[in-house]
Amino acid sequence: MKNIRCDRITSRKNPKIISACALSDKKVRDLTGLFAAEGIKLLREILYENIKITDIYHTKSAAVKFSEELEKADMSGANIYEVSDEVYDKLSEEKNPEGVFTVAKKFPVYPHAVQTPGNGGFVILDSIQNPLNIGAIIRAAAALGVEKILLGEGCADIFGRKTVRAAMGALFKVNICVCSDICEELGQLKKSGSRIFASALGAESTDIRNIKFSPDDCIVIGNEGSGISEKVLCVCDKKIIIPMQQNTESLNAASAASILIWEKQKGVIE
Repeated sequence: MKNIRCDRITSRKNPKIISACALSDKKVRDLTGLFAAEGIKLLREILYENIKITDIYHTKSAAVKFSEELEKADMSGANIYEVSDEVYDKLSEEKNPEGVFTVAKKFPVYPHAVQTPGNGGFVILDSIQNPLNIGAIIRAAAALGVEKILLGEGCADIFGRKTVRAAMGALFKVNICVCSDICEELGQLKKSGSRIFASALGAESTDIRNIKFSPDDCIVIGNEGSGISEKVLCVCDKKIIIPMQQNTESLNAASAASILIWEKQKGVIE
């Protein structure tokens, strides 16, 4: 790498390594305002979105493969550290790691829906606890032109390693509201003119193919096991379902969300 000041770390007990590993804990992420992202694609996305990088840990072989990205990170003010393979093994959660581990500052999220920038309606998540599902839903939403995501109480942390990895950079391309009272936020959205559709099975549920969506409409996706809570259902305007073959298992939250978002957005996507 050209003209990069790069300290070398060879001890798994180095304080920097211990601190970076500790970012797997939400309490530490909240306290420090930092999150971790592993892999070259996520480093490229973070650089592209101008998210502030504090530290990068890389192996010797990764420095050869990804010198351009590391040079860009160095120019942005990041601290660059070459680590031994043994040290990188402590940082990594990947089966086949690429040897690049980034620590960056968390970007802003919004506490209220009305404060969240962006056009169109929200994709709303009610107590979705699996971080892989949240990441996949965010990825689908970004791909299909949704600009805003609202997470209610009980959802997994968007800055967790699994969520960041599953979103594959889409996390940095949408505007996210993390609220403390989802029913209050849905009420405010309704007052602003948005319709709230709940993905929920019931005798009164409407086949999603029979809904004519407007750009500001919102869709709620519920918990993987128990679905949307009763208190949230009471605030929603209508229940919708995805028609399925009889005697088949229901789709998981991420798969169902992708179909729902497509149906909502198909008249909006350019």
